Amino acid sequence: MVEKISHEDLTDGFVKQADHIRDLIAAAKEQYDSKRYHLSLGFGILALEELTKLREIRNSDERSGEMDLSEWNKLTGGPGVHVKKLDKPIKEMKQRQEEKNSEYWDPVQEFIDSTLISAGGSKTKRVKPSFDFEMHDALNQLKQACFYMDFKDGKWYSAKLFLTIRELEAISYVQLNMAEFNFNQYQLHNKHREINIDPNSESYQNYVSDSLFKKHVEFQKISKSKTFNIKSILAQSALQKFKRKKNDKSSS
Repeated sequence: MVEKISHEDLTDGFVKQADHIRDLIAAAKEQYDSKRYHLSLGFGILALEELTKLREIRNSDERSGEMDLSEWNKLTGGPGVHVKKLDKPIKEMKQRQEEKNSEYWDPVQEFIDSTLISAGGSKTKRVKPSFDFEMHDALNQLKQACFYMDFKDGKWYSAKLFLTIRELEAISYVQLNMAEFNFNQYQLHNKHREINIDPNSESYQNYVSDSLFKKHVEFQKISKSKTFNIKSILAQSALQKFKRKKNDKSSS
């Protein structure tokens, strides 16, 4: 019985997993453009979950050149696995920030800001990551309600039937942009591991001329736009509404 995933299989899996995420994002875009917002939302959330698996494939390969099959199985099955895949990147980012002090992060922030500004973007704020297990649980339940019809309390029930078109459009727009941004950012950072902060250096120029970086700047502009902020507020409200409904069902 195979107990470990080899370096060769991890390398192959990384490419295939990345292609799988691209397909999910493309499906989310297609459904959004077709105004099937519930399906777009479901695919967008799935893409974020699958991105966690992509990170773990690469992390395991870099740590030891292999991966225990039991570790992979923890990512793909078991109680609460979908919520854990949404939580894991935020928890790890929070841990990384806490492990380093400002002497480490200030130059990093300065580099990020200088590259963004030079490309027409703007400064970023260093935000302390936070996660809400209950909200991620609600997001996972909402994903299921996007794909499955159910019968509850004498009524047919799904995301499309419970949330308004306006709410579904807003939350699917936000999740699609999050999936695209996070996937693009991971590819960019994975491709450019070491960058000389000298703007005249080859590594710096390769970084800022990369199409992935240019997309990163465009995503930043979108995230700071009035449209995105309005839709984010409505999306958060819609998720809270769904969470309350879910909790009412659980307590009844």
